[in-house]
Amino acid sequence: MKRLLALLATCTMLLGLTVLVSPPAAAATGCKVDYSITNQWSGGFQAGVKVTNLGDPVSGWTLKWTWPDGGQKVTQGWNATWSQSGSTVSAANVDWNRTLATGGAPIWDSPAR
Repeated sequence: MKRLLALLATCTMLLGLTVLVSPPAAAATGCKVDYSITNQWSGGFQAGVKVTNLGDPVSGWTLKWTWPDGGQKVTQGWNATWSQSGSTVSAANVDWNRTLATGGAPIWDSPAR
């Protein structure tokens, strides 16, 4: 459960946004992350993650978080390009879910230990 709270508390969604020049304007940004454990076993678990775009439509996204326990690792993932350096994990869009409309949400599962 601590993992859930840490993920939600530290999630950051980096969006590929175009900034307008003159008159000054900026795209509305924001995201909502829903995280649930879908399966557990000794030494690991599988989680479902859903990111909902609350801002303007975007093309290209990355979700990043830091595990509270340095020994935690994502061992496999679907529907995103996964990477991990130390306890910091990144999940970035794949071609088919690159664009997120307002209210749009990619969903993926990832076993972790």
